[in-house]
This record gives sequence, structure tokens and C-alpha cells, in this order.
Amino acid sequence: MEIKTVNDFTLSLFKELVLPVIKKEVNIGKNFSVLRQIYHALILAFWFKKNVNFKNQLGLKQLTMLIQLMKHLKLRKTENSTESNN
Repeated sequence: MEIKTVNDFTLSLFKELVLPVIKKEVNIGKNFSVLRQIYHALILAFWFKKNVNFKNQLGLKQLTMLIQLMKHLKLRKTENSTESNN
């Protein structure tokens, strides 16, 4: 067999068998939940940096509202995990 043929075969096996398992684990697995949270936080931070002007009252109001929303969501998540443990 040619080296190129072996490489092509190996690559196709990787794409068909290994990569889907890795993608699934990264997207929904417990082991990567912190990584997903960090990823979402970075997206939100970049959006805020681009869209919110912190030099005026409106920007500060948006930031305050976001912080309140994040606290509310964290509280709901805590309550839901407490209920599921009972």
C-alpha cells in the first residue's frame, strides 16, 4: 500500500469513528461542562465589550441588569439541583 492511501484511510477512520465521540463528549459531557461555561462567558464578554458603552448611564444599567440576571439564573440552577437531590 502507498503511504498516501494508508494516510487517507486512517484519516477517514478518525473522522468517522473517533471525531464524533470527541465532539459529543465536548458538547454534552460532564467532563467538559466547565469548559463550555468558560466558552459562553468569553462570548458574552466579547459581545459586551463590542456593544456596551460603559461611559454612560445606559451601559451601566445594562451591566447591572446582566449581573442581576446571572445571579437569578445561578439561584435557579442551585434550587433545581437541590430539588433533584431530594
